Amino acid sequence: MSKSRIVVGQGEWTTDTETNLQRMEAFVDGLSADWGNLVDLVTFCEYAVTGWDPRLVSPESAHPIPGPVTERLGALAQKSGYYICNGSMLERADDGVYNTALIFGPDGEIVHKYRKTFPWSQGAENVKEGREFPVSDLPDVGKVGTMICYDGMMPECARALAFNGAEIILWNSMAFHPLTAVTVAAATSRAFENSCYIVLACGSGTHVGLGLIGNSMFVDPNGVVMSQAGDAPTLFMDVVDTDIVKTARTDGSKSMCKPLETLAQFAHEYPQYQYAASVK
Repeated sequence: MSKSRIVVGQGEWTTDTETNLQRMEAFVDGLSADWGNLVDLVTFCEYAVTGWDPRLVSPESAHPIPGPVTERLGALAQKSGYYICNGSMLERADDGVYNTALIFGPDGEIVHKYRKTFPWSQGAENVKEGREFPVSDLPDVGKVGTMICYDGMMPECARALAFNGAEIILWNSMAFHPLTAVTVAAATSRAFENSCYIVLACGSGTHVGLGLIGNSMFVDPNGVVMSQAGDAPTLFMDVVDTDIVKTARTDGSKSMCKPLETLAQFAHEYPQYQYAASVK
């Protein structure tokens, strides 16, 4: 199957994990009641599970993976029969705290795990950076990668996922109002640059006193916005077709531009990357 129906749970979240889990469950239960098995995947925004307050980031505010929180989310995926991406959560690991996105399969098991590679500067001293760019082949959906908020502002993150085969990138974000325009621009750029779908899942309302942008969107592999939500809590849905990814990568966006193929063909060395790697 090349086509799948993906839903963004654009909600307003708190710093209380139990409250957030109940809201996620309400989103999915309502969706299941209305759409049944016509939905394939549901995703939420960054920190939808735990919330985020830079003053409170610590091992005590994070949760182990696996653990009681992931068991609860797995049970929700199994009950609905959907793939469910948690958006992200604070993960308590042996070596520190990570900002981690998970995808649960319809059987309730974790099928994808990604740790944010570019923690935002505010509070980043308490959050470790991930070093891997996993892509998971989800039956009836496609090859899926995840980015978390600030990751999407770095072209290299989406590019790494595309090189690893991603056809669909879930970009789970908690962007604030001043970043509305640049987030929209980045979503379309990342999709075009990598001939893949970008599914931008944002939060709405306010979080720790800051207004979130909403405006979740689906961008196709040509870099064209397919649909875009407003700024209120909503279940936002569209259909992706991985055959369009294949066409964009084979023939080029609008049958003209093939960024991934061109990059591989010329194999340029970029001295600025060597410089960045040497700066500590």
